[in-house]
Amino acid sequence: CSSADDLLRHPTQIYEMIGNLLLFIVLWISGRRVEERKERYFPGFIFWLYVGLYSFLRIIIEAFRDSQILAFGWLRTTQVFSLLVAVVVFLYIGYRLKKKLGNERCASSTIHS
Repeated sequence: CSSADDLLRHPTQIYEMIGNLLLFIVLWISGRRVEERKERYFPGFIFWLYVGLYSFLRIIIEAFRDSQILAFGWLRTTQVFSLLVAVVVFLYIGYRLKKKLGNERCASSTIHS
């Protein structure tokens, strides 16, 4: 079977499979770490980490896809959306971790005084 245009294409499904496997490993290790240090993380941390990391994976995968609509010259529309999601999610994670750390410091200072 030959394609109509005979162009070589990247096997993005395989890239995505490998990326998701790596994402699973990172989340599994992170989940174990969260279980060990529950006081340092907020509920839902692993979920938000998944959303942020998956958004970065989408940015990479979409760079290799064919026939996509370009938004800003070389970026595809899906990449722009994924970038926005990743930035918002990691800002949110940073805010929640900073807030949790601030609450712990405040609680420990009242205990010691």
